[in-house]
Amino acid sequence: MLTVVYVLVSTEKDYFYEQFLMSVTSLHYQMKEVNVVLLVEQDTNKYIQEKHSEIKELVDQIIIQKLPVECSMAVRSRMLKTSMRNLIDGDFLYIDCDTVICSPLDTIQSLQYSSAVLDNHYKVTEQIVEFGAVIKRAEQFGFSVGYNGNHFNSGVLWCKDDDLTREFFGRWNEIWNETCSQGVMIDQLSFNEVNNQMNGAIAEMEGEWNCQLRYGLPYLKDAKIIHYFASNLGSKNQELKFACEFTSHELWKKIRNHGRITDEIYNMLCEPKRAFKNAIIVEIKTENYYIINSNIVAIVRAFYRRWPKTFWKIDSILGKMRRKK
Repeated sequence: MLTVVYVLVSTEKDYFYEQFLMSVTSLHYQMKEVNVVLLVEQDTNKYIQEKHSEIKELVDQIIIQKLPVECSMAVRSRMLKTSMRNLIDGDFLYIDCDTVICSPLDTIQSLQYSSAVLDNHYKVTEQIVEFGAVIKRAEQFGFSVGYNGNHFNSGVLWCKDDDLTREFFGRWNEIWNETCSQGVMIDQLSFNEVNNQMNGAIAEMEGEWNCQLRYGLPYLKDAKIIHYFASNLGSKNQELKFACEFTSHELWKKIRNHGRITDEIYNMLCEPKRAFKNAIIVEIKTENYYIINSNIVAIVRAFYRRWPKTFWKIDSILGKMRRKK
């Protein structure tokens, strides 16, 4: 039986539990036979035991790690994630909470090596705007951005129970602690540095195992896991949201207010590839792509947020000037 592992650090002040609840509910809809392991620290365990009795029906095992109370939630989450291989026996599939499961996952067990999907579904050598920050941060620490151009996303990981993978996680935890001590809490930086040090200990798996929506459209049809990056959407700015319904704060609030997955949301989880609002598609490496992601547009966007009425007045004037030409 496949073991699926989640890491959860959550309180009433965030919606990480609600995201986890959507993911694990969709997992059980797709798979009647699955072993779910939830890795938490002491405060999260207290929260879910007091507030969420439904957890007993959704999770087969809860592993509790006592962590320093002075550490932030983000740090605690990475502490658990980078050390999970050495806390759990047997092969397992790790899945971030901001995901929805689209089909059975049993076939992952045929993979012979620990594996991950490329971040943004491209090699880091491609001209993707997000990779600029990745390269800059890696240079800051003297790290590699990835082995042979493979910069992996750490949101979905197939973890074999072998010496190589256990060594990988040991190094990952160690180097992540080094970057964290210097104020960088993200775990992907250290993940890919270790993979380079170990000459590609983590193999590449197909994009449908971690369909990242911003660049994952070619994998959506066959997607087994949709990774909608909800946990990165702390800002209220609408531009940072995706067209996927699961990124909606209102959706998470509805789950909290009802204390469960409502019938409406459950139906969405049963057909997650239909849960999209109207949207447009922008092809990468085109004028529109580079303009949208430019610093000029960032300034215009900030102007719009602060002075929307003035923005539209100026736009109206510019429209009249264009029509006169």
